[in-house]
Parts: sequence; structure tokens; C-alpha cells
Amino acid sequence: MEGQGVPAALNYGLDQISGVSTNSFSIVSSSAGDEVSSGGRFTFLLPSVGIMDMKTSKVTFSLKLVGNGSRLPKYTTSLIDQIIIRAGGVTISQSQSGLFGAWRCIEEETGQVKTNEVSGHREVAGTMDYTGGILSANSAETYHTGIGATSNLFEIDLGEISQCHPRLLDLSILPQISVEIVLANNTVLAAPKNSTLNKGQANNACVVNDAGLGVWSMLRPKLQANMYSLMSGAYENALRSRMEQTGFLQICFPNTVAFSQQFTGSARFSIAAMSLDKLTTVFRQRKHATAGGLVPLLGYASHTAATPTMNSIGGCGEANGGIARWQQKSQQFMLPTILPDPDAAGTGVVNGVGLDSAGVTAISYSNASITAPVTMQYSIQSALVPQYPCDQADLMALTCWANDIDTLPDCRSYAEFFFNKCIFAYPLSLPKSEKDNRCSISGLSTIGSNAFITVNAAGGNLNVNDFDALTFASTTAVLRVGAGRSIELLQ
Repeated sequence: MEGQGVPAALNYGLDQISGVSTNSFSIVSSSAGDEVSSGGRFTFLLPSVGIMDMKTSKVTFSLKLVGNGSRLPKYTTSLIDQIIIRAGGVTISQSQSGLFGAWRCIEEETGQVKTNEVSGHREVAGTMDYTGGILSANSAETYHTGIGATSNLFEIDLGEISQCHPRLLDLSILPQISVEIVLANNTVLAAPKNSTLNKGQANNACVVNDAGLGVWSMLRPKLQANMYSLMSGAYENALRSRMEQTGFLQICFPNTVAFSQQFTGSARFSIAAMSLDKLTTVFRQRKHATAGGLVPLLGYASHTAATPTMNSIGGCGEANGGIARWQQKSQQFMLPTILPDPDAAGTGVVNGVGLDSAGVTAISYSNASITAPVTMQYSIQSALVPQYPCDQADLMALTCWANDIDTLPDCRSYAEFFFNKCIFAYPLSLPKSEKDNRCSISGLSTIGSNAFITVNAAGGNLNVNDFDALTFASTTAVLRVGAGRSIELLQ
């Protein structure tokens, strides 16, 4: 009634659904078995009746790592290569092969999703694993012994379909839904020489272990399906009435299309979409898939050196002071610059290893030799967005605008932004509040034009040799469901 101009204080309406019951089911994949190796795939079949909560239903599992020094990356979603959702054999949601983990990492860093602090493995383990075990140079961060031998410890959600509207899907009106999960290969692991010594000092956590990359596998994957049922029949009657009036029901969910190419100063792609909501670009070193140690998050750790060079923001700079935090190489999104210089051995910023020196010259973005800014700008067909080349403050402000946030939720300095979490995003749709549903479509339509989009960068400090540009086009897809479980996908 508020939409009709009647304030809530005068609203006598009463919404009542009786006979609500809940249950949770454990669904085992017939194709997975007890252990799925890296690069493998398996499928879950959802129930054909009942109302499923797509947001809270999770895939749970434990993990097995083999190899000296093998460490898991931040976020359990980084272990996933692709999630494919099919209805009646028709693909309705599919992440780009190989880039699902990168996109979810961007969503985490911009506050769009937030996995569980514990079961989502949100931090790289240093001296202790997630069950309290001590990690050393000769040990792998594995969870196939102890409590992990019999219990699942980690989880992921169902990908972008978990953000659908309505959140509760009546599976009886849809064809059989399957969820296929493809695991990433072994390059998502890190292989530090040692993470127990001196919190990120040279020659341990940031240096590659002589044993190289280990191998990993997923243990006992199962789908926890959270379900509702209603006894009153009012909901089923409402769905039937709506379908008779309009001919179909609509389910809206995000659909992200990813593009990866060598960065030479610009990167170009084309897309036709009903609602193009946002553009996001990050730059990743080409050597990210080689074996390497951990990449430090700048501004969190001090060293045993007489003059500490990686102090915590606001810290005292005491030797051994500060909290060390890391990421895996494939999660390092950098500002594509030539300076700061790599260290003297050539194994610092540019080579893909990350940082294996405590030298300040390898990581200082206040280097006096940096005199020209790196600027970025999108073009859609011939239109420039924004209208001017963006410098560093603009990158931060536009990225926050595009994601409807006041600040990046886990970034404390420009050093960390430039070296670890550089994200360039631009909005193409209206902002949504928490009360808005995804059916409010307002993005740019490029259906009839197959628009060519380019991300351009310029500046005297621009590196055009060592990076790949990963660009993600966020769109809204609509699944229309008709009588007889018929479906039509609009995107």
C-alpha cells in the first residue's frame, strides 16, 4: 500500500502464510565419489519438488593437499574453475571457464559477497592451519587427517544463481535442475619456502619452495539443500494465477561474462546484453600460473631487519611487529606500472613471483622516478566512459560508485590497492538498495548492436609487456517459466 501513497501507519493489510515447515537435505553427487582430483568435475541433481533457498544452500567438502609447503589461497571459491547450472539440460547460468575464482575474489574485495570467515577460508594460513595445526616448510596445509578425515570443513555457494530473485525457488514449476562444478588445477595453490619465520621476511613466505607446486583434491563433496514447504496452498494458487495472467513467471539473476587477453595498453571485446550493469577490469601478471611463494599484502607486516620496510599502517615499525597477511599469485591484481622497480635479482614485482626481498625499492609507489600517472578509461562503441582519463583517486572513487560502497572493505592504503587489489569498475545501471529486488532492470541494452567495449590505459609509467587484462561484464539474466515447466532464457 506504500506504493499507492498510503503510509505504513495506516496499512491494515495482513499477509499470512500458514503451515510453513523447513528441512535440510544432504545431496551426494553420483559422479564425484569420495575424492575428486584438481581439474575434475561432478554434478548434483536438485529435488524436483519443494521450495529451495538458493542463497543459503551450500556445497560442503574437505580438502587434501600433498607437497612440501603447499598452501591454500584466500577464499574457497578460488578452488573452483567454473559452476554451470542447467534446467532440463539447458544451460541457464555459466561462469567463464578458468575465471570464476578471479571474479569471486573481486566480489569479495568490493564487498559484493562475503563468505563465511571460517568455512570460507578467507585468509591465507601462515603459521597455523584452520584446525590449529602448526605449518612449517615441510608440511602441507591439508585437511584430510584429524577432524577433516571424517568431517567436511569448508563450503562454497552455488555461484551467481544463489543471488537470484526470488531467493526461494519452487522447484515443482521448473525442469530438473543440475549443478555442475569444475575444479581448478594445481596452480591455484601457493608453494612458500616457509611461513613460520619472521612474518614475511625475505627468504621464507614469499619465496618458492624447492619442491614446487603440490597437488590438491576435494573430499566428500555434498550439497546441503535448505528447503521450505507450505501447507496452505495459497502460494501455489498465487503462482498459478500469475502464470495464467501473464503466461510466465520471471526469475532474475546476475550473469557475468568474462574476457581475458594480453594487455598492450588496451583490451577490446564485444557483448550483446539485455541489461549491461557494470564493467570491471583488473590486471594480472602473466606468470601468475607458475610455482611461487605467497604475495604479501602491503602494509601489514614488519621484519627482523634493523630497519623494517613493511610496517602496518599506523604501526610503530618495531622489528617482528605487525600482522602478516598474504594472497596467492593469481589473486594479485596490480596497477600495470613499470615502476616501482623489481629488486636487483629481477625477482620482485614484474616477474610474477610477487616479492622476495625486504628492500623498500621493490614496493615503494612514492619512488621519485614516477612522474607520469597511469590513467584509465572505457569506451563503448565511440562513447567514452567516464568522459575523462581517470587517475588513481578516480579509479578508487569510480570503483566504489560502481559497487555502491563507501570504501573497499578490506584495503587500508594505496600501497595495498596498487600492489594487491587494483580494481577499475564503472557503473551502467541505477544503484539498488537492500530493499530493491533484482527484477528492477536498468542497465545498458546492447542487444541490437553487439557493442564493442575497450579499456584503455595511458601514461609514461604504463607496463604493456607483463600483464593480462581481465574484464568482467556484469549483466542481468531473466529466466521465464511457463506452463508445463517450459523455460526461456533472456540475457
